[in-house]
Amino acid sequence: MHVSLLHPRQTGRTVEPDGITARRAHSCPRLRLTLHDGAERAYRLDDPGTCPDSGTPNYADSAYEPRVHLAYLLARQGHHPGWLAHFADLPLPAAHRIAEAARAVQGVRAA
Repeated sequence: MHVSLLHPRQTGRTVEPDGITARRAHSCPRLRLTLHDGAERAYRLDDPGTCPDSGTPNYADSAYEPRVHLAYLLARQGHHPGWLAHFADLPLPAAHRIAEAARAVQGVRAA
């Protein structure tokens, strides 16, 4: 009987630390928005606890903004863009885009 002592993440000759492979294969849902600062950028929508990259620092290609995440969760529960904009202090166009993204996710789950 042969017993392998290799790390489970070992591929070929390299061993990757836990979580690195998952982060490379995972792409957090993101949405391009313009918030109050006037700069358009991609914002990550998922919770830092469920999306490996959401809790990471903000980068040029994506940022985590708690108000965007909150609005996304509330939109998935059926709240309307006008209410989201007021409650989360977001520009109305951003709230509309977040609500559209939430409806798209709900549509996928319903199918």
